[in-house]
Amino acid sequence: MLTFAALLTLMSQAADHVTLRSGNPRVFLEQATTTFVIDWDHARVTNWDDRLFPQYLKHRGNDFVRDWPQDRKKAEEYFTYRFNKKNGYWKIKESGSTDYKMIVHIATLDVGNGASSFIPMASVKAGGAIINGTLEVRDRANKLLCTLNIEDEKGIGHMSETVRYGLALMNLANDLNSFVKDVKKGKVQATASATDSRVSHEEPAEPAPKPVVVRKAKRDNKNLYRVTAQKVNVRSAATTKSTIAGSLLRDELVEVQNISGGWATINYKGATRYVSASYLQKEPERFIEDDIEEVVEQPTAREQRRNERDYRERDDEKYSEKASDRKTKKRARADKRADSRGESRFPSFTIDAKYMGEWHIGYATTSHIDGYKLYNAHIQTGFLQGVSLNEYIECGIGFDALMNTHYPHGGDFGDISWFIATYFHTRGFFPVKPDFKPFITLDMGPSWCVKPSNSKPAFYLEFGPGFRWKQFDLFFGLQKTGTGKGTNHFVSKVGWYF
Repeated sequence: MLTFAALLTLMSQAADHVTLRSGNPRVFLEQATTTFVIDWDHARVTNWDDRLFPQYLKHRGNDFVRDWPQDRKKAEEYFTYRFNKKNGYWKIKESGSTDYKMIVHIATLDVGNGASSFIPMASVKAGGAIINGTLEVRDRANKLLCTLNIEDEKGIGHMSETVRYGLALMNLANDLNSFVKDVKKGKVQATASATDSRVSHEEPAEPAPKPVVVRKAKRDNKNLYRVTAQKVNVRSAATTKSTIAGSLLRDELVEVQNISGGWATINYKGATRYVSASYLQKEPERFIEDDIEEVVEQPTAREQRRNERDYRERDDEKYSEKASDRKTKKRARADKRADSRGESRFPSFTIDAKYMGEWHIGYATTSHIDGYKLYNAHIQTGFLQGVSLNEYIECGIGFDALMNTHYPHGGDFGDISWFIATYFHTRGFFPVKPDFKPFITLDMGPSWCVKPSNSKPAFYLEFGPGFRWKQFDLFFGLQKTGTGKGTNHFVSKVGWYF
């Protein structure tokens, strides 16, 4: 419990990650009930080439897709428990009628990794999942009342991927409750910008200079389109292989010059750029009126300082984006072997035991037996029975029957011996692709000669590499049978995995 409390303390000391984007945040101060929904399907997995989360689950395997509904519920319970425990106004209800609805739209998701859980000196947040997106508050009529930004909400590292999601959501609940407290204290203004909603204690708001409103003439918006996806890439050419020049967010309006071949041509930051037309929805034709406010008075010294600070922050954001782009390109270079289906780059050490079995046949040969210059060869067949602990390791028990033949150099055919071997089997995998997994095998146990009989048990050992392709295994390695120097073989096996 003390360790868990310490982790929560470290989480509570993090910088604000929940800020006001638009709307009136004082809705959080009502005594009300709410439902809670997370949109996972439109999340882009940043450490998997920015592809959608459902594709990531499919890439991990059918068991991940099958288990996701219960894993999702488990992860979201972290948020519900923490929010209900610490929030004094709203309570989340899982069913029935409620006053409001909270919807978290995850734009980007870093799934983290479990490796840091095994490093004693690692930070508590090393390997944690990271969430970026928005949180919407809607009433019973589905009217949007308030939107919050979620920026770099990071949880604690854990070997379970589901728990990593839950810890990030628990941290989101902590920051949301802190945001509500700031609303109560008057630190958040309903008219604050989406990028910086907190008002400093040291800088009380001054009366703003009276603006001069300049009204522009009405114009037709027949070429305006609305972005329907959570985030759309703006590219330098009409192809998915071209350079990404920027992005557009959900509900942004953009003026389209023309649409051709599924790509919309737009003017983006003074240059001609392209956006996939499948993520744009044409706005109904109507006349609108733009109002532009221009401040005539000279800014005060405090406002000038704020403007300079905002400029530095924007410059820092540009530097951070460039650094992030460099990291993405470096990761892509390190993962050149990934094909269009992706590859397993996210080891999960969670135990997910399943039955495994294998039938195999093999052939072995060597040039000496018990130290004498004799040829020796045998064929063998057998079964493996056991469990696959996860996609990286399996273990079980094996039973093989062997027929040995041996004869001297240049001599006639020798005798035939029959052996049986029982052994403990363990195999470690390194998945490269869903259908191709190299492995290392270690088998050892006792063996007996059944013909001729009256022999004592002897040591049996197999070790070597191989690979699994779909349901078939191919193994090459070394084999030892017998006592003393015994018989050392080069062995190969072909097996069918089930």
